[in-house]
Amino acid sequence: MRARFVGALACLATFSLLGVAAAQPSAPTDTADSMFREGKKAMEAGDYARACPLFEESQRLDPAGGTLMNLGLCLEKAGRVASAERAYLSAATRARADGRADRLGEAHAHLAALGPRVPTVVLVLSPGRGAPSRVSIDGQKIDDLGEPVRLDPGAHTARIERDGAAPSTRAFDLREGEHKKVAIDDEASPALPAPAPPTAAPPSTAAPPAPEGFTPKAYVLTTKPGSATASPDEAQAHPRASFSAASWASLGVSLAGFGVAGITGIMAVSARSTYTSTCIDARAYCTDTEALAAGERARDLAWVSTIAVGVGFGALWTALLLPRSFPVAPSPAGAGLAVRSTF
Repeated sequence: MRARFVGALACLATFSLLGVAAAQPSAPTDTADSMFREGKKAMEAGDYARACPLFEESQRLDPAGGTLMNLGLCLEKAGRVASAERAYLSAATRARADGRADRLGEAHAHLAALGPRVPTVVLVLSPGRGAPSRVSIDGQKIDDLGEPVRLDPGAHTARIERDGAAPSTRAFDLREGEHKKVAIDDEASPALPAPAPPTAAPPSTAAPPAPEGFTPKAYVLTTKPGSATASPDEAQAHPRASFSAASWASLGVSLAGFGVAGITGIMAVSARSTYTSTCIDARAYCTDTEALAAGERARDLAWVSTIAVGVGFGALWTALLLPRSFPVAPSPAGAGLAVRSTF
């Protein structure tokens, strides 16, 4: 009897431990889901300072492609464009691995728009100094000196360390889209601005020398009888170009394309909002058939909007490349310009 009782207790303890072990993996997932939802609410309210850390922690607890996309969007809206770029790159890698072509295209679109906005800095070392043992920016080690480092806009600190010498630091600021060089181990060297483009020499206003034996006597502006006298400014004016009918037609197609893109884009955003209000795309969780239909509609409309944008830009480019007409016709009165000189 006692042996049977002890065996029952052992079985009960074993099942309890198995239950705890089985329940533990779901705890991080539940926490990640909760933090993801809180991050979405904070981002919709414009509280990016709270939303971005929530997405980061949710991604750490339970990595997901949708969380990475939302993290990139949050960082982008917060102005941390370099950090957003890194998040979108990770999201693109995850989408490629998951076979999510839609999410991969969305990540690439954000990366293309962010690229020109990310500021860069090149660290410049003073010549003749020993090789540094470590160079860092904001505590992050920099391995490739002389290569542009992509950073978020704002204040940063570069630090250089050499064996047997005290570390030196250099504080610098970056604006969105700025590209700067910073001398970091010369205390007298300020941040170096980007080189200015070369300026062309102003054209000479001096009159060219007259050929030998030529002496201009008079320059007379004449008109044909019955015509109005043309001023010198009007006589020297360049003919103005005008768009051809094909150019105007291409412009019309371009405007129509952009209009369709705008309308379908708004409809796609509205359908996407209906989908995300019930479904969690990052978790592949959705039980509402209407929301699922809205999600499919949002994807279709997004494709239509993208194609319409391409048509708009293509038609606009065609309109600009088409040859223009240069109407140069004499006035009904038959005005003419004559230059007379004597030798």
